[in-house]
Formats: sequence, C-alpha cells, structure tokens
Amino acid sequence: MKQHVELAIKRDCDTRWSSKCDAVEAVCMQIGLDSVVDSLEHLQDNACENSDTRADAGIFLRNILTYIFLVLLPFWRSVLQTINRIQKRLQDPKMNFHDAADDILGLKEIMKTRGEQFCVYAMQDGMKKCEEWNVEINLRTRKRKKMPGELEAA
Repeated sequence: MKQHVELAIKRDCDTRWSSKCDAVEAVCMQIGLDSVVDSLEHLQDNACENSDTRADAGIFLRNILTYIFLVLLPFWRSVLQTINRIQKRLQDPKMNFHDAADDILGLKEIMKTRGEQFCVYAMQDGMKKCEEWNVEINLRTRKRKKMPGELEAA
C-alpha cells in the first residue's frame, strides 16, 4: 500500500474529533480516493502477495466501491470540517465561556441551515464517483411491516 499511496491512512481516535477529520480529509484530498482504490486493486491482483493480503484488499475494495461509502465520504468530510474548525477555536486558552457558547450555537445554526447543502453536495459527488467507477447505485427501499390480517387481504 505504501508503494502506491504517498501518505499513510491513519486510524481515527474515538475521543478526538480532529483525528476523524484528518482521516477523512486524507482519503478525500491528500491521498485521494483514486490512489486508495488503485493500490487496493493492485494488492488484490498481485500474485506475489499472500492470500490474506489479497483477500483483505478485496474486502476493503468491495466496501469502498459502494454507493453508500461514496456518498457518505464527502458528507462526513463537510460535517467534520465544520466541527473541527469550531473545536479548534474552543481549545484556545484565551477563549471565554460566552464566546464558547456563541461558537456552539453558531455550529448548531450552521448544521441547521447548511445541513441540506452538505447532503446535496455529498449526493452529487457520490453519484459522480459511482458513474466514474461503474458502481451500481442501489437505493434501499423501505419495507412496510404488514400485520397478520393484512397478509390475507393483500
């Protein structure tokens, strides 16, 4: 993987939002999703690699090349960047409680007003990647649970 991708993809830390933002940002921009997919394809097809490495690369590749992943990646990037920007201000030692409260209310307002924009952008970007890589778009259909009496009448 290190031969194909310049930077290492790091694990995120459960307690630090900035690590989540950094991990998503690395895949989206710094490393590039194209490079990750290319390196996983190479690992999957490389006969010199052991079977566990080839199998793991195949599993990761199948999980990445899905409609859900390709839509959620830009969505989380937008959301995490917004949270990370506010979090960095909150960690400033000169920050007072009043300004911190204002920043948190501002974050809430941003999520309210721009939340739909985040979704629209993520859908457009994800659809573009799906078309580019010929990924099948399976939109989940909700099934309504029927009561026993409805089954007979239907």
